[in-house]
Amino acid sequence: MTPQNKYFYFYIAILLWMIHSILLAAKIHVQFFDNYLDDLTLLPILLGIALIIQRKKISKNNEYKFNRVLIVFACLYFCIMFELVIPHLSKSFTADWLDCIAYGLGAYYFDRLINK
Repeated sequence: MTPQNKYFYFYIAILLWMIHSILLAAKIHVQFFDNYLDDLTLLPILLGIALIIQRKKISKNNEYKFNRVLIVFACLYFCIMFELVIPHLSKSFTADWLDCIAYGLGAYYFDRLINK
């Protein structure tokens, strides 16, 4: 069963991120969410926004899809920047290579469910 709206799974990612943000604002902490949910939803949200802009404003083609090389590049970029480079530049950030798994799962989610 496929949802009617082309961006249903994009909205799910945004909803999950928003719920986590509300929980944080209410000072309610769920360890898994605090550690990995933002990383898991990052690429579906960012690539989803980029895909919508590409389809509506640039290519004007609602069937346009990002190729897998771009999706893998985005995933590797965030892994390198946020788990290798930035933690060395700022003590406010810590490297957690499990975040790379979350980025990878988010990229897979984007590719399989949003990039259609």
